[in-house]
Amino acid sequence: MLSGDGNTIAGFAQGAFNRTPTTWDGPTLVGTLLDPPNGEIEGEFNGISDDGSVLLGSWGMGELTFEAAKITNGVVEKIGEGSLIPGWGGNPMDIADNGTIVGFDILLGARRAWIQPQGQGDLVEFKSYIQSLGAVVPAGVNLEVCQAISTDGRTIIGHSSGSGAWIVTLEYACNGADLAEPFGELNFDDVISFLVAFGAMDATADLAEPFGEWNFDDVISFLTAFGAGCP
Repeated sequence: MLSGDGNTIAGFAQGAFNRTPTTWDGPTLVGTLLDPPNGEIEGEFNGISDDGSVLLGSWGMGELTFEAAKITNGVVEKIGEGSLIPGWGGNPMDIADNGTIVGFDILLGARRAWIQPQGQGDLVEFKSYIQSLGAVVPAGVNLEVCQAISTDGRTIIGHSSGSGAWIVTLEYACNGADLAEPFGELNFDDVISFLVAFGAMDATADLAEPFGEWNFDDVISFLTAFGAGCP
């Protein structure tokens, strides 16, 4: 895995039997074991944020025994409870700019895809999550492994045994207020985007009838949608 600026590489170092989570400095290729100098922690890094500040991995040592975890600016913490299903191994794979993390649990040959919206709270079964947003999963398509998520958090790809690769595009219920990246999150950037569009009489700010006119009703519609928040 490689950060967007190329300055951080994440993966694992292979010993005689086990893997140890390891990072490398992009320019110099100097490596650092998660547990220097002996590399006694078993596991590997699976993902990295674009800016290199968040590392995603699964490893075993103490209470983080083969559970999904992340390192944010050097601070280690479990992701949710470490796995979607107690006793299964949690594997975080990728993170969006809004903090949303996707991954999967594994136990022997069984796998179950999950998501942690906004990077907060419990892990949520991926199929149930997208169905709660109105998605219809075609018959015969299993959602076993979330492999990667786009930087805006809206597009997720994965694969499953038997049904092959799949892609999911999320449409968050932020109504007309979600106007700026990162999508799926409402903040001051959305307010600025609305004001700029309103001043330019752009269609993105035309939120209320009569359409084709930009007036106080559009402002009220934006504020109502903004106040409702995102799921």
